[in-house]
Order: sequence, then C-alpha cells, then structure tokens
Amino acid sequence: MKYLKKLIGEKCYLAQMVYEDHEKFAEWFTDINTAIGLGDAAGNYSIERTKEFFGKSYSSQANHFSIVDLKEDKLIGFCWLKEVCTIDRSTELAILIGDENFRCKGYGVEAMQLIVDYCFNILNLHNVMVVVYSHNDKAIQMYKKVGFQEFGRRRESHFIGGKAHDEVYMDILPEDYKGKSVTDVYFSNNL
Repeated sequence: MKYLKKLIGEKCYLAQMVYEDHEKFAEWFTDINTAIGLGDAAGNYSIERTKEFFGKSYSSQANHFSIVDLKEDKLIGFCWLKEVCTIDRSTELAILIGDENFRCKGYGVEAMQLIVDYCFNILNLHNVMVVVYSHNDKAIQMYKKVGFQEFGRRRESHFIGGKAHDEVYMDILPEDYKGKSVTDVYFSNNL
C-alpha cells in the first residue's frame, strides 16, 4: 500500500488513514495484550464491524493518521485527535503502535512528537490531553518524554485482572513540548 506522507520524522511518518487498513486495525485492537494496555480488553472488533466503522468515521477524518515506518513503508500504528475544539484551542489524542516489532524503539515518541507539533504549529491549539491507565507504564514514560505532565487521576476506575487501576490524565502546552517543529524545518529549508 502506498501512503501519502503528511508529517515526516526520522523513523516514521504520519499519513491519512486509509480504508484498506481496517483489517489491521481490527487485528491490533483484538490482540489481548494490546487491548489490555489500551483499557479495552472487553472490546470486540470484528473485521466487518471495523470495516463499517472505518468507512463511516476514521478514513474520512482529517485528524486521523496512520503511523508508517519510513524505511519499510509499513503500517505500524495509528494516532488520532478525538475532537478538536477551535474555541478553547484544545484536543484529546490517542495513539497505538500496533505492530509489536516497533514498540519500545522510539517510534511512539516520534509519532507523538509529530502529532503534538501538528496540534501546536499547524492547528494552532494550546492544550493537548491524553488519558492512560496507570498499569501502562511504558505509555506514561513515552508521554513524559514528549513533555506531557500528569494533572489528575480518576482513582481505581478501571478493573482488570482482579485489580483496580487509575485513569491518568496528562496534558501538554506548547512550552512543555520536547521535539522538533515541522514548521521550523520548512522555514529553514525555504528561506
């Protein structure tokens, strides 16, 4: 599959989600280890249901991206903005590195940097939030590397494996962001 590069990093790039990726989406969200990390172990993502969902929602949204490995041009995950509020200049985002071979190798950090930079320097937003479960230490550490800070918790609101876990709320402002800017790269190359 050929993806159209929107935001390009050193390891990966973000491209508009494409309808044909619905099967990979279903496969990753059905994987129990992935689903537990996302807090959606009870979710049921059949190929047909995901196909319908992709057709109506994700593939038509401007702020839903595929994460693609730059070297192999291979789909490795997704990231998306849940809702963009232009009045408050805020959004919530979500990310998934679905391909286990690309986890814990810097792809998540780079994809987060690309989409956060997009939020601040293209969409002119001021606050970006993520919600993560307290048992997902790897995701929390990844968010912190980008510059997210915890601002609250919903205590013991998520039960899995007989244990209660917190929902962790984190956000980032432009001054907290730790990463390159796509606009800086553009202007340095074109002035």
